[in-house]
Amino acid sequence: LNNASGITMTIPLNSSVAFPTGTVLYFAQLGAGQVGFTGVSGVTLNFTPGRFLRTQYSTASATQIAANAWLLSGDLSA
Repeated sequence: LNNASGITMTIPLNSSVAFPTGTVLYFAQLGAGQVGFTGVSGVTLNFTPGRFLRTQYSTASATQIAANAWLLSGDLSA
């Protein structure tokens, strides 16, 4: 993800994009704009301590743990 301004990565419903449970998506913040994560209505994101990549060049992954549930892990911040 490469942007000068902040951007949001939106995770879709499984009915829109049918990722198999266990799918892992990898993300990197290449630009200066902070990357945040959200799910459309009906999608649950689980994370700690927050849903944003911490700084430029931070990385994270999203693992699908159920049809509409994802676990974010990596260099995250609140």
